[in-house]
Amino acid sequence: GRELRELEEAQQTVYVRGRWVHLAPTEGCYTLVGVRLPTSGDYSQYCHWLAEQQERAWPAPEEPCNVGYTLSAGLMYAAQMVAVLAFYLDVPLPHSLCYSQFGARDESEDDFRNWVARLNSNILHLCASQGLEPPLLRPRTTLRNLSLLVQHQGNIRLGPFEMSSDLWASLEESLGPELQPSDPDSDDNDDWEDVTEDSSPRAELQWRPSSPQPSSSLLSSAAALVTNFWRPK
Repeated sequence: GRELRELEEAQQTVYVRGRWVHLAPTEGCYTLVGVRLPTSGDYSQYCHWLAEQQERAWPAPEEPCNVGYTLSAGLMYAAQMVAVLAFYLDVPLPHSLCYSQFGARDESEDDFRNWVARLNSNILHLCASQGLEPPLLRPRTTLRNLSLLVQHQGNIRLGPFEMSSDLWASLEESLGPELQPSDPDSDDNDDWEDVTEDSSPRAELQWRPSSPQPSSSLLSSAAALVTNFWRPK
């Protein structure tokens, strides 16, 4: 109805640096626990909203349906889902990331882009650990890659995974300068599961998959706990 259209229009407009900016609607989206995220993996709308909030001279009223809260909530759910999958697959992730970081309101745009890049890198690592072919993946499409992972019909591989240096370098390079190395002394790691130095990919490692388990879909095993998280729109 009319109210819904007006709400959608309001979500696509932000006031940044003295002028109103209209954010073009995305071509498609995934719905994660009722929250929509763009299939493209472009979260620049959040950066516009963040700039708007930081330029205000007074606290903004709570608007739970605006683009900032929508994108941050969706990314929090995605990061939590990745942590659950990594736990049950027993695959240490290469980058520390606590899902609550996406709920911060005092981060810089660089911080946000770094956290998104870490999330994308962790998803790519999980996908590679389960044998998904690199040509199927698009490094910046967060939920598309996550969708491919949970729908993968190959053998489930449990345990640590070691990626070839060439493949790892290619994936990291594709994420661009946004991806910054984790600081072991940073407070960001306070809630991080035990990810040791040995669990991160290194140049001298070659790809050695863990022993595969009997063929089954991730949807019927580890991902069974989170299949109600999301659905494509």
